[in-house]
Amino acid sequence: MLIRLLKIFVLAVLTILITVWAAPVLASVEDLMAEGEIHFRHRPDLAQAEKSAELFRQAMKQSPGDPEPAWKLARSLCWLAEKAKNKKRRLEISMEAIKAAQTAVALAPEQAPPHFFLGLSYVYYGDAKGIYEVACRWKEVKVEFEKVIELDPGYLGGASYMLLARAYYYVPAFMGGGRDHALDYYQKALKYGPRQYGTHIYLAEHYINQGDLGKARELLEQVMAGPPMEGQEPEWEEWKGEAEHYLRKVKEKEARLQ
Repeated sequence: MLIRLLKIFVLAVLTILITVWAAPVLASVEDLMAEGEIHFRHRPDLAQAEKSAELFRQAMKQSPGDPEPAWKLARSLCWLAEKAKNKKRRLEISMEAIKAAQTAVALAPEQAPPHFFLGLSYVYYGDAKGIYEVACRWKEVKVEFEKVIELDPGYLGGASYMLLARAYYYVPAFMGGGRDHALDYYQKALKYGPRQYGTHIYLAEHYINQGDLGKARELLEQVMAGPPMEGQEPEWEEWKGEAEHYLRKVKEKEARLQ
């Protein structure tokens, strides 16, 4: 009888140990965040960008009171929304990005990144829904980027100034836009982000349309020369392609003027 009880006891202990050993070990939030950053750095490979989003989702679930996983999830989703092949997919991604960024804003209303990525999420959502939604979201976008400027005007090399300038450039004056405002914001963006080359591309486009080819060429050559801001190497590769495109337009226009 005693031997039988001992066998039962040993089997029970072994079962418990096997269960414990076989159970999946949850990665710490710190590990999830670190791995998410590694994958995000390789975001041109969209599978890597998707993986970064999944890791930040997990970190957000494990640490619901921490704003960083939430806004970094929104950041990954904004990249994926930009690269989405159709508007339906862009809409799905941007809606999740908005929710994540709103969570981050609620947790950290005085931090710049949550507001920035909420504003950017609204931009992609509007783009997916169409021109009417872009107009409807204009005020929300403006509020978020202006809050970033209030908190940290140099965040991401003045990217909030750049994106507000882009919006002012295309939103009609009767809706609160206007190209005079846009040029002022572009200049401020250049001040805070001399290597935030999206600003250079957008402003060069304006100068080309205005016939000021010398200013456009100068900005575009700065893009080509680099170097990029740390962490924006993938964006720089894309901006160089756009700069090459616009430089060809500049050369064509110059040739016609000779």
